[in-house]
Amino acid sequence: MGKKSSIVCLHIIAILDLLYLLIVRFAGFQLLELKVVVTVYVITIISAEIIARGLKKDKYWGWLAAIIFFALNTISLFIVVSIIGLIGLFKKETRAIYTRGRD
Repeated sequence: MGKKSSIVCLHIIAILDLLYLLIVRFAGFQLLELKVVVTVYVITIISAEIIARGLKKDKYWGWLAAIIFFALNTISLFIVVSIIGLIGLFKKETRAIYTRGRD
C-alpha cells in the first residue's frame, strides 16, 4: 500500500461513478434532476483523474487534494475504497515524498 494504491482507488471511484451515471440514465429521473446528477458525477470523475495525475507526478497539491477527496467520499458508498486510499496516502513512505522540505 502506498501512493499506487491511492491512485488505483481514485480510478476505482471514477469508474464506479461512470457506471452509476449509466444506471441513472435509465432510472427515469426528471430532466432537471438528471442534469444535476450528471453534472455532479462528471465533475467528480474529472477531479479524480486530475488528482490521480497530480499524485503520479509527485505534486504536493495532488496529495492534499487526494486527502480531501477521500475524506469527503468516506460518507458515501465508497467508504471502503476511500479508507484504503487514505491509508495509502498516510503511509510513512508516501508522506515522505510529499512533505520533503516542508518542515
